[in-house]
Amino acid sequence: MNPSLCTNPLYLYSPQPPLGNTDRLDVYLPEFHRISVSRLRLVAHNLKVETGRWAHLPPEQRLCPCNSIQTEEQVVCHCPLTLPIRMSHPNVIFTFPAFFDSPPSIICQIVHNLSIYL
Repeated sequence: MNPSLCTNPLYLYSPQPPLGNTDRLDVYLPEFHRISVSRLRLVAHNLKVETGRWAHLPPEQRLCPCNSIQTEEQVVCHCPLTLPIRMSHPNVIFTFPAFFDSPPSIICQIVHNLSIYL
C-alpha cells in the first residue's frame, strides 16, 4: 500500500484551526474529515464489498441500492446516488487512483460527504 514508506499528506495537516490566522486555513483539516478518509483507505467502512465479505456473500450479491456491485470505487466514481457530490466538484478526477492525487482537503470533504454510504 505504501512502498515508499512516506507519510500520506493527509496526515500532515493540523487537526486544529489556526488561532487568529485565517490565511492559513489551507493547513487545517477537521478530524472528522480525516477519519472518514482513513476508514475508506483502511477498508473500515460499511460498504457491501466489506460487509458482504463478513457475511460470506459472493461478490455479485454485494449490491449497492443502485443495483450495482458496491465497492469503494463504485461509490466514489460511478454510483448514480453519489452523482450530486461528484458534480459539486467539477475539477476533481473521479477515477481510481487519480482521485487520491487531488488536494487532501478536497478528498476529505468529498469522502466525508460520501460517508453516509460508507
